[in-house]
Amino acid sequence: MSWQKQYKVVGIIPGRILVPGTGIVDLSDENLPEELIRKLHDKGCPYLQRVITARELAKNIAQATSREEAMQLSAMKPESKQVQDAFEKRIKELDSPG
Repeated sequence: MSWQKQYKVVGIIPGRILVPGTGIVDLSDENLPEELIRKLHDKGCPYLQRVITARELAKNIAQATSREEAMQLSAMKPESKQVQDAFEKRIKELDSPG
């Protein structure tokens, strides 16, 4: 699977970057090992952002502890019906007494 299904490049045009301790990495190369990309992301590379699926987001919304948290999460994929349904359900749960 291409790493670009799990992560996206943000803040720069995809291309070559110099990563201390790793060397030059070409973020426009879809054939980079996913393990390398995961490692860079986990170390805080500012140019990589994990792509969250609607299913993952809906699950996170269902576990939200406040209205504000649910709203922030739903704003990440406002076009997704699955996310909107999860948001509406969670808001009703949070607003109901008891």
